[in-house]
This record gives sequence, structure tokens and C-alpha cells, in this order.
Amino acid sequence: MHPNIPFGSVLMTILYSIDAILMIDAGDIAGPRNFVTARQEILGKNFAALGNVVVTDYSETAALIEAPQKRGNLVGGLRMNPNYILTNFVLVLSDEEAGGTELHSQMHEYAWNSLMPQALNRTVEDEGGVFASYLSEGKENMNAAGADKAIEIFRMTIRYSWHAFFGEAIDEDTVTMVFNRFKGDASTILSENRIIGAVMPFSPLMRPFQGPAEKAKEILVEKILNSPYMETYDPSENGNIDKNEWAEHMLYFIGINAVSGSARLNINIEKYASVVEGINTTSEEDLTLAVLETARLRPPAINMNLISQEEKTLVVNGDTVTIPADTIFSASVGGAGWDEDEFPDPHTFDHTRANLVNSSLNFNHVGWDPDTLGTRVCTGRKIAMKFGIDWLALLKEE
Repeated sequence: MHPNIPFGSVLMTILYSIDAILMIDAGDIAGPRNFVTARQEILGKNFAALGNVVVTDYSETAALIEAPQKRGNLVGGLRMNPNYILTNFVLVLSDEEAGGTELHSQMHEYAWNSLMPQALNRTVEDEGGVFASYLSEGKENMNAAGADKAIEIFRMTIRYSWHAFFGEAIDEDTVTMVFNRFKGDASTILSENRIIGAVMPFSPLMRPFQGPAEKAKEILVEKILNSPYMETYDPSENGNIDKNEWAEHMLYFIGINAVSGSARLNINIEKYASVVEGINTTSEEDLTLAVLETARLRPPAINMNLISQEEKTLVVNGDTVTIPADTIFSASVGGAGWDEDEFPDPHTFDHTRANLVNSSLNFNHVGWDPDTLGTRVCTGRKIAMKFGIDWLALLKEE
């Protein structure tokens, strides 16, 4: 049952199916703007979708992101079968102030204070120039005759991210395994893509075909368990989550961050920022602004889906309405980034916008501040930004 709509399970399965298909389609690199703006033109900045309220008004979206967030396994695009994912998967945990336990904050602080500093230091120190080589090889592969640019950038991002997080390189078979598990194509999506295999209402139907996905999971989790990173992992610093369970968490983490997040950002940097004139590639500040502007135009995370804790009054479909607590809201980071009241001429790339740093909504945070921990702010944003800055600088080289 959906928390918002008193319909039976059969009808909700039909609605979930339609909504999931739309979300998958909207997840395409070029899809979100078309999906959102077409509805904005008809319904206004905020509109009702199948089972949730999509908010694209900048101020309302920022307020939803800043408030303590209530989550769940059936929220928005993360409509995951609880039997097929970790029960304490970080993205489905609510904040303690929103009815959750302290586990989310413990995991968040561990990632900020231990996991991410280790990973970032590896990329900064770049012993042997390995991370620079991932970028140069990615550029070379992307520009090869007949290459699919997006796929080559995905693969580059997986190589870079795995090494940053786990402290060692992986072979191309492992890169392919990670890619197929979290992205893939038509030939692998049924049997090897674990995310699609866990999305309701498809998961019960796809379970019989997911044998290769289960085998790949075992192999990848074993690689993580045997990695240099895991040699120093201390469960007492991370909510007493044991190594085996944390290795599975980290597999989803690498998939969602590297495949769904950083890779999308890097694809859009190549597509938009790299062709723009006037970016000073000798200035880290200018490169940072260019990456932030890319993320505003095409955010790596399209929506932040959450459950409201109290009544909320706002304009939906052109009418002022009071929406009850426990309604699912989809805070549209992409739609808010295209709000012309906040960003004039919003569909034009302009990294000199005066409010770009303070008004950024990416990384589940209001404003860009690399040193603020926040409540749910993406703990991997420093790596994502460094990766994007270095990638843009390389792409701009003659």
C-alpha cells in the first residue's frame, strides 16, 4: 500500500509500474529537463505525480532539503523491495529528528571522518600518477573511433572511484561487473542489474533471472573484503556494522556514487562545460564554478525523495492546498536549478552567476561548502568535485 493513496495493491502495482518506467526514462542524461519542464509549463512549479508531489520551486525545494529527512524503502525513485536490499541501507534510513534512529548519523559521521578522507588523500597524493592515468586513458578511450562516450566515462569513473575508496586497482572484468550491476544495457539489464532487480514492482518478476547478479555480488563483495581499505575497518567506529555487511553497503555505495552520481556529472562536464569558452583552466576557483554550473544544469542526483513530517501548504497544480503529513515529496533538484526566479536564463550555461555557490542544491545540501558536514549532505562530494575539476581541466587541454 502507498502511504498517500487508499487504493488496493493491484491498482498501486499498476501505478508503480507506470511511475517507475517514467522515472527510469527521466533518468536518462537528457531526460530530466524535458520530463520536468513539460509538466511545469502545464501545471506550474509544483505538481502532483503518481503517488507523490513533485516540488520544483527553488525555495520550497531548498526548505525540504534543509529539514530533517524522513525516508523509507518505498519513497520515490528508490522504490526498493525490502527483501532484496539491506534493511539499514543508508539511503532509506530516516534522520533521528524525523523518527529514525541514530544509525544514519553514525554512518554519516564515519564516512565523513574516516572513509572519505582516506579516499580523497589517495587521489590527492596520487602515488605513481595512477589517478591521472585513469583520466587520460578515459579521455583517450572516449575519443577512440566508434567509442560510446558515455560508456567510456562510466568505466573511467568506476576505475577511479574503486581505487579511491578501496585502495587498489581493479581489472576490466571487474569494471564490467560493476557497470552491468548498476547501469548496463539491454543485454544485461534483466540478469545482471541489481538495482532494476530490486525495484518494486518488478523485483518479484525478475528474481528468477537474477542468478548472474547474485554471483556478481558475491565476487564483488569478496573483492571489497580483501581490499586494503577493509584491513583497517573498525566496526566500533561505524554503528557496529560488521565487515561482511559493510562490504555490501560499500558495493551499493560505489554503484550509486560512481555509476549514478559521479559518472553522470563527468558525462555532463564533457557535454556542456568542456565546450564553453571563458573558463580559466589555471584557476581552481573558476573550474569549481564551472563544475557547479554543470551540476545545476544537469544534476547528478535528480530528486531528493522524502516523507513530510507535518502539514504543508503550497501551490500545487496552480491551486493553494494544504497537504497532510506523511505525504511523499519529490524535491526536484533539477527543476529547482531551472527556476528562473532564482537563476535568470536558467537553461544557459553561466558559471559566473553571482549566487551559484550559495544557491547550489546539489549533494543534498543548500549551498556549496566543502567543509560543512550537514545532516545528510553527500559525504563523497569532495571526491566528486575534485574528480570533475581534474576531468574538466584535462578536457580543455588542446
